[in-house]
Amino acid sequence: MSRLIKFDSQQECYRFLENVSFEAPFADGMAYQQTTCLTAGKKIGRKTIDEVAELHVSLTSDGEYYIVKGGY
Repeated sequence: MSRLIKFDSQQECYRFLENVSFEAPFADGMAYQQTTCLTAGKKIGRKTIDEVAELHVSLTSDGEYYIVKGGY
């Protein structure tokens, strides 16, 4: 299990550590590039970025994106 997002203190936003595609029940079909900067409170499906940042997730890769199917 690994972390998915880190807080960028210079830009004051959250950034994904890899290009990510969600197949999780809370955000099915959503995708984000590693360069995306999301402010606190931004929604990713039914969860806020703050909630997603706290998740431990299992990642698989299709070569371009890391695919998130769930987390705890």
